[in-house]
Amino acid sequence: MNNMMINGEFVNEANGAIVLKSPSIRYGIMVFDATNVYYNTEKNTHMVFRITDHVNRLFYSCEQIGLKLRFSKDEVLIQASNLLKNSEFSDTVGLRFFVYYNQEDSFITNNYADLAIYILDISKMRAQESIKLFISDYQKSENGMLPVQVKSTAHYAYSRIAVMKAQRLGYDEVVFLNQQGHVTECSRSNLFIIKNGEVITPTLSSCVLDGITRKSIITLCLELNIPVSEKVLTRYDLYSSNAIFTTGSSLGITPVSEIDSVPFTDEKAKGIFTKIKNAYVECCKGERNQEWLMIIPKN
Repeated sequence: MNNMMINGEFVNEANGAIVLKSPSIRYGIMVFDATNVYYNTEKNTHMVFRITDHVNRLFYSCEQIGLKLRFSKDEVLIQASNLLKNSEFSDTVGLRFFVYYNQEDSFITNNYADLAIYILDISKMRAQESIKLFISDYQKSENGMLPVQVKSTAHYAYSRIAVMKAQRLGYDEVVFLNQQGHVTECSRSNLFIIKNGEVITPTLSSCVLDGITRKSIITLCLELNIPVSEKVLTRYDLYSSNAIFTTGSSLGITPVSEIDSVPFTDEKAKGIFTKIKNAYVECCKGERNQEWLMIIPKN
């Protein structure tokens, strides 16, 4: 199956392993990005959601930690297009980009990094109907050495620890507070609350990834005439909200059924969430905001 490319060449997935002596394995020097690809059965085309934004963020992440790519942004987009044209998938799939070193090298190497693009079967990763959220006792540092806007695998180690603890307590996901007690984000997604008819998300200065789906939701709220803002939020705001939902490239938009065992039952807020989610689904299907999709015909 033609589901993986490394440095612009098709490879068998079995040959996609990383050399153990690589600084990416030894020191975690690796960045990635991810989006979803939706399949149009009638037109036999793939529709990639905001791929240009994802590639731009991939390059930003590379620049921030000193990973040097041998390809331009346009060349990366062409590689992704060629991969999808020749894939055997006819369903919604994930498109993943990884930049890493696939050879033994030094900690401070200036050699070119490798680029892997692959298609991921996400049929078993579909979003849950709703999730139970736990406010983690692990804090997110605003002054961490690794910028929050960098999509690095290194960011996810502490998130894994926090989620494992939450799941042992019967929850599905966590939300982190920063050192000032302000709400940041979840382990792999941004967070929105609905309160008194307004949709609110934490400010980027609270130590929040400027998520691409997050930006899409803000735009959709404006188009739908739903009040939306970015504010500094506290634990109290979470408990006193009428609804909460999470957003991310892989799992889309997911409602929160309860937080710290406090359930959400406000029907008006649920109606606002449904309106937003329906608009987002329409975008993924190419029924609105078509400029967000790259259309790729299958061979």
